[in-house]
Amino acid sequence: MTARAEVCDVAIVGGGLVGASLAVALAPSGLKLTVVEAVAVDNDAQPSFDARTIALTHNARRIFSGMNVWREIEQDAHPIREIHVSERGRFGMTHLHCDDIGLDALGYVLPSRVLGRALHENVARHENVSLLCPATVDGIDGDNDDGGDIDEHRLIRVSQDMKLRAKLIVVADGGRSNLATQLGIRLRQRDYSQQAIVAVVDSDRDHADRAFERFTAEGPLALLPCGVRRYALVWTSDAENVAARMALADDEFIQALQDAFGERAGNFIRASKRKKYPLQFAAADYPTARRAVLIGNAAHRVHPVAGQGFNLGLRDVAVLAELLDRAH
Repeated sequence: MTARAEVCDVAIVGGGLVGASLAVALAPSGLKLTVVEAVAVDNDAQPSFDARTIALTHNARRIFSGMNVWREIEQDAHPIREIHVSERGRFGMTHLHCDDIGLDALGYVLPSRVLGRALHENVARHENVSLLCPATVDGIDGDNDDGGDIDEHRLIRVSQDMKLRAKLIVVADGGRSNLATQLGIRLRQRDYSQQAIVAVVDSDRDHADRAFERFTAEGPLALLPCGVRRYALVWTSDAENVAARMALADDEFIQALQDAFGERAGNFIRASKRKKYPLQFAAADYPTARRAVLIGNAAHRVHPVAGQGFNLGLRDVAVLAELLDRAH
């Protein structure tokens, strides 16, 4: 005899930053939520706790304030008060300052592990939120083999022979699975033919809360203030150049960065461990299916040139949470 599936209102596939943000946003509604995450939160491979930093917009701060999360991360969020944009070999430049638009900051830079920890600790405080981790979704069925009402639920097959019946499935796994294909949602995709090196670099000069965006023939190079005389680096180029720079000794890498960026941010003196990430574009024209929706990078992935990837995902969270809370 086949055991009946566990029932929830919303199943969130992916417990990374976007999925966890949705769980936190929906928790006060009283909806029964189940989050399925493949990687344990204390695992080095967990994307929410990796070496990257996140650039948050002013609107992202407002969203997290509404979720009572901002107060838990504010002390680690470094403000961006001005942005200097230039193109190598050209005289022109653009200078943006928060005073011009009457804000305390244009944005903020935050270690992803800080936000990830705050979100997961918040999720753990709510009894109506269940976390299945580590666990993966093996498939989403469209038939009625669990004995439930196909019009009111969809069946999710989870690893370790578990089953879930959910009124709504939210796919927030960053596009790492083939669930979009299973749901019949088509993604337009293309490769940017670029990769990004991320690291934290120290300078001998105070940054005064200034971020830099420098366009080069290879691709954009961004420096975001994230501590005293410290920047979060995002350096994009083609795969061959990235591989060569990843292989450099630390002092050689620092010199290569200095040569590429110049001296406007001072002299670079130290760099953290480097990581590289492939860059791709993806977008779902219609990110919904029957009782299912894609959000975050599962629905759209963009170039990091403007630092908007997570901010777009957080907007998905805010809109979806408002709609579901209103409907509930």
